[in-house]
Amino acid sequence: MAIIRVRDFNVDVDIEKEIGEYTWYRARWMHDRLIACSPFRYDTSPSFYVYFQDTATAKAGSWGDSGGSEDYRKGTFVQLLAFLRSETIFESESYLLSEYAREYTEEDELVVDFSRLRIWEKRGALPNGELDQYEPPCDYLAGRGIAPEVEAEHDIKFDSKNNAVVIPWHFPDGRLANVKYRKIDSKIFFYHSEGYPLLELVFGLHLINRKGAKRAVLTEAEIDSMYVKSVTGIDAIAAGTSKLSDEKAEAIARSSIEEIIILADNDEAGEVLKEQAVEKLTRYGVRVKIGKLPHKYEDPNGNVIEVKDANDIKDASILNKAINEAETVGFSLFG
Repeated sequence: MAIIRVRDFNVDVDIEKEIGEYTWYRARWMHDRLIACSPFRYDTSPSFYVYFQDTATAKAGSWGDSGGSEDYRKGTFVQLLAFLRSETIFESESYLLSEYAREYTEEDELVVDFSRLRIWEKRGALPNGELDQYEPPCDYLAGRGIAPEVEAEHDIKFDSKNNAVVIPWHFPDGRLANVKYRKIDSKIFFYHSEGYPLLELVFGLHLINRKGAKRAVLTEAEIDSMYVKSVTGIDAIAAGTSKLSDEKAEAIARSSIEEIIILADNDEAGEVLKEQAVEKLTRYGVRVKIGKLPHKYEDPNGNVIEVKDANDIKDASILNKAINEAETVGFSLFG
């Protein structure tokens, strides 16, 4: 455990436990730090570190990337956690306060400070015209198989200043709630500083509600959902993270969707998404099916393609088979 500054509070956080929930490549777990390949870029040699405790030169939770650039060369634990959890800085701060905030009385009795458990600043929609400052889409998503018409319906733009794809997130009624900026030359992404917390949002759900669709595919990442729609023509939404919060599940349940097909990533995080989707969506009476992505397949040239997520499958017939042969694991109230 180590003291981390979160907003105006000193919070005793289990740093090793928090980052231990994620996959690290070529990792060396030492008593005071983790050394591994960088999570922010395509890295083949361990050049990233994060401290578990205070050192003579850095605070606990501080991290550094020797091959990083600009804001992603070094930073705070909150910044790292937001990236790993695929959420805003605000949400990571709220999580840490909810999970760890506490104080001691004069008698050294542990007391939970309930005033800190739900520090939640309700934000509204972003201004009309917020996306007007950005340029038309670049060829990055097209290169990953996203159809132009799918980019258009999601209002995808390009931010040349930050060299990032602009991916809008909307409220279920279509108002602009947040914006994700995804760098095209690294794994780095960040969110609009005034955006609404993603905890309650589902990517693409406003399009489902607009057309009254009854069936949709649920993926983890936005790019996967747009790819599924581009290749198969089937409506798709994204959780934006491997965890389906109660708020996200309720938003789906309130939509027109009666049947959800889960196409989760082929990793441990994907299993978490499957389990939570089945548990929470069936509770609301949504029919849930699980589509199974192959771990690998052979392309027409005889090359073996490793499959981590839906976007790795370039053969439309394989993706359609995963959807059409999805197994029902939950039953809806609609029969």
